[in-house]
Amino acid sequence: MVQPDQILWIEAEQNYSKVHTRSPDHSVLFLRTMTGWEEDLPSSDFHRISRSLIIRTDHIKTLSWRGRDETKVSFHESAKILSLGRTAAARLRAHLKS
Repeated sequence: MVQPDQILWIEAEQNYSKVHTRSPDHSVLFLRTMTGWEEDLPSSDFHRISRSLIIRTDHIKTLSWRGRDETKVSFHESAKILSLGRTAAARLRAHLKS
């Protein structure tokens, strides 16, 4: 199992979900829906920004806007970088402004 405080983001991969953790090069594949994750994780820390992506917003270190179509997200205490498309980036921006 993965503790919620170790999760940075979760992305859908066909019938599975891939959980990216704070540990370098460590991710775990689960047979679990995104809706299941969304219901169990604290909504104050995690936000679903697309059908296939849940991100831990309280651990975001920087956002780098690379044009209209790409945004890079870095996290505290991790070297992992998440790349977002236009729609997911817009939803993340709107969530962070609220």
